[in-house]
Amino acid sequence: MRLALIFPPGWIPVGPDTVSSPGGELRVTAGPLGLLPDDQASWIERALATELPAGGRLEGHGHEADTTDLGWPLRLVGADVVDAAGQVIERRVAACYAFLEHGAIALVRAASAAALATVGDALRDTLRAGAPDWSGPVVALAPLFDVVPLPPELKVDGWRVRVVYPAPGDTDHHVIHEYQAYDAEGRRARLTLTLETSELGREVGAPFVLAVDDARGYRVLEVYRERPDAAALAARVEQTVRESVG
Repeated sequence: MRLALIFPPGWIPVGPDTVSSPGGELRVTAGPLGLLPDDQASWIERALATELPAGGRLEGHGHEADTTDLGWPLRLVGADVVDAAGQVIERRVAACYAFLEHGAIALVRAASAAALATVGDALRDTLRAGAPDWSGPVVALAPLFDVVPLPPELKVDGWRVRVVYPAPGDTDHHVIHEYQAYDAEGRRARLTLTLETSELGREVGAPFVLAVDDARGYRVLEVYRERPDAAALAARVEQTVRESVG
């Protein structure tokens, strides 16, 4: 189970779980995805207090209730880091996600309020697009750039295939992500591929299924004992797009 975040072009990894804005004035660190604690206020406060300097303290500057693009609850909690001399040296925002009984925090650290405002709209879009990847039996966060091993879009001849992370409707059988095909004018084709997992599949030792729904109807393409890597999935998706609508 992982937190899926996709950053704008130009952002670079600077640590196992951290990415930096192009100018380096702002960093985002993804915390672990796990069960939501009973005391969520303390959970958020601990995240905001990460690596406080000696003598430093937090001063809150507001919070905002929001939702992700897929409708998951998202709470943005802000705080300034004040040093021993009383100077504000950093502005922080904790983006707190709730995915059913699970949750995760992405911690934004900016050199100043101005630096945060510079990338504000793009960053908010990124945070709102955050989504859970429910695959895997272990609740853990992979390094951030392994969280979404797939590009947000594949190009197959004249088709654009978007990768979408839907909210699960059933915890026993759910879609990990979808591939949705669009033509050059942006019209969606009658083609959707899904990587799915289920409790039944886990019990029989084949927990991952790649399926397609197109003009011929729904059918299973591949069954996997382990989650397939990005390259294998991309190759199979490209083949299916060409066979179905190419």
